[in-house]
Amino acid sequence: MDFAESVWHSNPAKNKTNCFTYALDEPKAGWLFPGYLNDCFHAFAKVPVAALKQQLLDDGLIEIKKSEEMNPLTTHIIAATRDDPYIGDFHFLRMDGNYTWSFKQGAQRPSNKDLSGNIITDLEKANLGNYEDIVGYFKIPPQGLASQKRLYL
Repeated sequence: MDFAESVWHSNPAKNKTNCFTYALDEPKAGWLFPGYLNDCFHAFAKVPVAALKQQLLDDGLIEIKKSEEMNPLTTHIIAATRDDPYIGDFHFLRMDGNYTWSFKQGAQRPSNKDLSGNIITDLEKANLGNYEDIVGYFKIPPQGLASQKRLYL
C-alpha cells in the first residue's frame, strides 16, 4: 500500500473519515471505530487496552508481534497507540509499502512525519506526542475484514 495523500485529502474522505478508517485503508467507509464492523463497539473513550484489543480481534484483525510479518508488501499492518491511560483515547497508524508509518487526524492531511518532522520508520522512536504508548501491532487477514455492517460515503 502506498502513501496516497491525495485520496485522503479530497472529499468525501477528507472530512468524513478518521485515523482508524485510514489505517484500514477504507476511504469510503466513513468514521469507523474498533468493534463497529461486527457490532461489538463499546464507548470509545476510556476503553481499557484489553477491551480495545478484543474489539480489534472481533473486527477480524490479527495481533502480531513487532518482529513478525512486518512486511507491508505482503501484509496490511496497522498499529494502535494510546494517549494518557486516564483519558483513554487511541490513535491508529498504518505501515505503508515503503516501510514507513503514516496516519490521519480528522480532516487534516495524512502524514508520515512525527511531531518533530521526522519520517516515521520506527514507532517506538517516533515523537507521537501523547500517543507514544504502543498498544499493539495488527494485520488484516489476506481475505480482508468480514463485517456485518458497512457504511459507505
